[in-house]
Amino acid sequence: MNNAQLVQQYATQAQQYVTQLQQTQTMLTNLTQNPLGVMAPDVMRIANNMTKLHAMGKDIGSSIARVDENHARLFNNNEAMNFADKFRSWTEGSNDGLKSAMQNAGMQREQFADDATALQGLTERVSSSQGNLAALQALGSINAKQVEESMKLRDLIATQQLATNQHLLAQNAKEKEKEEDLAKLLQSHTKKRTKLMEFYKD
Repeated sequence: MNNAQLVQQYATQAQQYVTQLQQTQTMLTNLTQNPLGVMAPDVMRIANNMTKLHAMGKDIGSSIARVDENHARLFNNNEAMNFADKFRSWTEGSNDGLKSAMQNAGMQREQFADDATALQGLTERVSSSQGNLAALQALGSINAKQVEESMKLRDLIATQQLATNQHLLAQNAKEKEKEEDLAKLLQSHTKKRTKLMEFYKD
C-alpha cells in the first residue's frame, strides 16, 4: 500500500513536470517567432529555469527507481525490479537532447560537471557566435526532446500504477483465500470437538 501511495505521488509530480515543460515550450516558440528585444540575460534565465525542470525529471525517475528496487528486494518482487531498471534507463537516457545539441555546437557533455553548467555553457556559446535567436532555437530543441521524454515517464508511471494495483488485488485475494481456509479449518475443528463432547457425554 505504501508503494502504491508513493507511485501515486510521483504520478502527480510527473504530470506537473509535463505541464511545466509544455509551458516552457510554448514560451520558447513564441519568443523565437518574435525574438526582438530578447537579450542574452533573458536567454540565460530561460536556460536556468530549464535546468531546474530537467533536474525535477531526473529526481522523479531516480527516486521511483529506488522505491521499486527497495520494494523488489524486500518482497522478492521481480516485476518491481523490472520497473526499477526501466526508470533507471529513462533517467540515463533523458539527456539525449542536451547531448545532441552540444555535439552540434562542437561541445561535449562530459566537459561539464553537471547539466546546469553544461546548458549554460551551450547557451553562452551559441548566443555569442550565432545570436540570441539561435540560442532560443537550441533551447527549444532541447526542451522539445524533454517534453517527449516527460510523456514517456508519465506513461511509464501509469503502467506501473496499473501493475501495482493488480499486484495489490492479487495479494488481497490470496489473503482472503487464507482467511476463508482458516475459517473452514476452525469450523471443522469446532464440529469435531462438538461431536467428541457429545460422545463423551453419552
